[in-house]
Amino acid sequence: MANPQFYVNDGFSGTNFERPGFQEMLAQIEAGKVANCIVKDLSRLGRNSVMTGLYTTLTFPKYGTRFIAINDNFDIADTNSVNNDFARIKNWFNEFYARDTSRKIRAVQKSKGEKGIPLTTLKADLQDLIDEGNEHIWVADSVAELAEKAGLDADKLVATVDAYNEMCANGKDTQFDKADEFMIAIDEGPYYLFEVQNGYFCTVGGIKISTKCEALNENRDVIPGLYLGGMDAGGFYGDAYDAGIAAGSCASWAINSGRLAEEAAREFIGK
Repeated sequence: MANPQFYVNDGFSGTNFERPGFQEMLAQIEAGKVANCIVKDLSRLGRNSVMTGLYTTLTFPKYGTRFIAINDNFDIADTNSVNNDFARIKNWFNEFYARDTSRKIRAVQKSKGEKGIPLTTLKADLQDLIDEGNEHIWVADSVAELAEKAGLDADKLVATVDAYNEMCANGKDTQFDKADEFMIAIDEGPYYLFEVQNGYFCTVGGIKISTKCEALNENRDVIPGLYLGGMDAGGFYGDAYDAGIAAGSCASWAINSGRLAEEAAREFIGK
């Protein structure tokens, strides 16, 4: 075999086909530079039965790449092989194995969490930041002291924590409907407080709309009675959402486009 190349994806799940090594290999295949693609077994290609089947039956043949899975005796060049027929079943089992492993890991993590066993190094990470002089993290032995360090109203923070702990004791979050299994009281120090900024991912695109948020067809004619808002409505952005310049604009657009759509809908139905 001339000019062999090796593609490795250590640390990435086989359920993820955006793996850097796989994408690099796929780019070479689509460029017509790969004659043969050889893996140890089908699970090394991927653990998503639909995507694995797509690549082995359509993508690789389309670009003239012969795919071979050694341990599974799979070779797309051997169209009469019974092993090729069983490949679909093996792909399903490979996907099931990943799903089953994921469920078991989540069950173990949940059990550890219920026993109070730390699942992360967050506490140590926060202490490292405090030791480095980070001005946005505070720690104290009481909630009142914590509030004072952070410049907050101590009485209000204590009342907020007390109300939360009472809901934990009752086993129900009546304010924000937090899942019952995560209702764990904040009743033992040290207490940490840190300042964060929330960010939300969103899509950019959607169906084109008029200035009244009316949906437009391919000829840019209004579709009567159909209105869109938020990220389902296209035209507000180009091909990118620049968080550095317009941070929060997706949220404000969702609110105001919803208002415009509601006003136009009311007008449409005569109310």
